[in-house]
Amino acid sequence: MLFSDPLTNKAQYEKFMDYYSKLYLRNASDIPSFMSTIFHCDDLDAENVPRIKEEKSKQPAFINEMPTEILLNIFSQAIPSTTIDPFKATAGPWVLSKVCKKWNSIITTYAPLWTNITIDTSPKAMNVLKPYRCLLDVLKHSQDQPLSIRFVEGENTMLSVTHILLRILMKHAPRWKNLDFTLSNPETLAVLDAVRGRLGSLESLTFSGSPGMIADMPWSVTPCSIFADTPQLKSANVSMGGFTLELPFAQLKSFSDHWCGARAKEMSIPEGISKYLQEMGQVEEYKLYGPELKNVTPMINNIRLPFLRTLHAGDPRVLRSIIAPRLEEVHVQLFNKDFREVNLPVLLFLIERSRCSLRKITFGDCMPVVNKFISILRASPALEELVLSFTVWNDRMDSCLLEILPSIHVKGGGEGEGDRETPLVPRLTKLNVIVQHKHKSRTVPSMSFLRDTLIDVVENRRNHKMTGVAKLASVEVRAAVLVKQDIAVSPGAGNVERWNRLKDGGMGALFHVIGGKADEECPPINSRMIRVDPDPRSPAYLQREYV
Repeated sequence: MLFSDPLTNKAQYEKFMDYYSKLYLRNASDIPSFMSTIFHCDDLDAENVPRIKEEKSKQPAFINEMPTEILLNIFSQAIPSTTIDPFKATAGPWVLSKVCKKWNSIITTYAPLWTNITIDTSPKAMNVLKPYRCLLDVLKHSQDQPLSIRFVEGENTMLSVTHILLRILMKHAPRWKNLDFTLSNPETLAVLDAVRGRLGSLESLTFSGSPGMIADMPWSVTPCSIFADTPQLKSANVSMGGFTLELPFAQLKSFSDHWCGARAKEMSIPEGISKYLQEMGQVEEYKLYGPELKNVTPMINNIRLPFLRTLHAGDPRVLRSIIAPRLEEVHVQLFNKDFREVNLPVLLFLIERSRCSLRKITFGDCMPVVNKFISILRASPALEELVLSFTVWNDRMDSCLLEILPSIHVKGGGEGEGDRETPLVPRLTKLNVIVQHKHKSRTVPSMSFLRDTLIDVVENRRNHKMTGVAKLASVEVRAAVLVKQDIAVSPGAGNVERWNRLKDGGMGALFHVIGGKADEECPPINSRMIRVDPDPRSPAYLQREYV
């Protein structure tokens, strides 16, 4: 008995709770002891469960006789969403509270059900007559519990409505724990300034501007200091274009910085990046995304980040500047096409200088220069996961991978074989390959490395018998050919059977292709039309599933 849709009447809830009660009894050995005493009245202590009648029956209690603890447990299963939208009174705890007076009393006095609030001020989202009253009710029911708030200012919203709602929330600023703000008007930022110094409980911050706001907002040398005094803040995700925030960088564990918009192109900002990098002595995860950071100057070298474990960066100046001895994951995503051949040697420099032991590397749109690529693999003997991602494809990349992939073969170590040679990346267990071709050139590049070369490597790393070398556990291949010229991309004739044998042997495997033309020598096991872009006017492509 499963409920895929929200429960809307008392009869459905009674049926659900009767099933839930019997399920508890049937699995009594697997549930906590206090639950068993509730349903088995022989062991019932009336002082601990005051609302249960003293009776010897072992049958489930009637709904109206169930203790509040059980009802709340059931309610948490029945509520389809954990977020509360004050302007959608037909979802979440609103529905439960309208079933009967008892349920209303339980729901409206249980604060944890009302602490995760999402607000969208766009006209279509605010479809109630009294939005302020609804928000006040939610805040009242949440009592004094910490709040998680997602606030989205619609592009066409009335500023007066947005600011009234915001001021209502701001009265509870000391309770803000997790904050996700998307703003569309600089005036709203000025209103929010009133919470400065009152955010003593804030632990997580996501702060972004709409594309229109980012494009129009003037850049200021003086950063915004609304969130400067937040002693509990540990995680921050900022996407405000050329507008910067002053944050307590010294205490952050995770920081994501997104530079975009027309203003970002005009700025020389590495000085600011260098400044906060030097302050982030506790950071464990750092993400820098700046596709438009072009007018930049050299950064300070030798910035030590002793606790950094995960790095997302595509600018060689960042890779060259930091020293991170505990670094475990690096995701290199290209920002500027001029860096395509620079990022690999700079990443190698980072690994060697930091003397770190990487477990995962993602190469995003890096030109796979053979010698540098192999050197990075050689410098990463603890590597467990390798991701190759390309959104721009050409024949040179194909030829490089045709040469690189065989370098990770396990050579020797089999039955009857002599010398053993420790392979590159002996702990590698997961390989992901993502290739996309969509430019409009007249030449059609090849993706031949996805055929025999790839399956040869996968079979070798899965079926080898060398001790001390891990076997591949998962391989995923996703290719997209979104061009007018049709090219055939597939595992190659006869190779689907080889992939399936590995899959039947316990290895996770996936080989999907979107677009392109069919390979008559290698038909897919399944295919269907899909749209890459959710816009219904966008072209549809055939997705082929081979493995």
